[in-house]
Amino acid sequence: MRKQRVFLFDAPLLLLGLSVLACGCGVSQLESISISPDTASAQDSASGKVQLTATGTYTDGRTVSPLTAFWGFHAPWIEIPDPGGVSVDSNGLAQCTTFKGTIPIVAIAPKNPGTPLSAMTMTTPLVSATAHLTCQ
Repeated sequence: MRKQRVFLFDAPLLLLGLSVLACGCGVSQLESISISPDTASAQDSASGKVQLTATGTYTDGRTVSPLTAFWGFHAPWIEIPDPGGVSVDSNGLAQCTTFKGTIPIVAIAPKNPGTPLSAMTMTTPLVSATAHLTCQ
């Protein structure tokens, strides 16, 4: 029967590897979001609608477009009413009806790609970007 030797440096290395796997530290995190177009006028569109697209850049350098993000006029847990006469859907499609002026539209996503949008709270590490929509 053959005996295997375990070296003392193997145990700490094994523990380090397990801790990285357990904490998710090896997973690429969302680093930034950009919105295209970053400024738009609904008047320039024949339908009066503007499609906004979020692109996410991760810590490993990859980009994802379109990025699944929360779209709105402010973070979802802020309890203020949305402005009337303008809307943005969950896919970033913005539309002006009666609103006049320029309004910011935000795209928000969790840094951890494993966190669903529905689980975001004010304490969730997030990344956001803002575009501006002009309604005339």
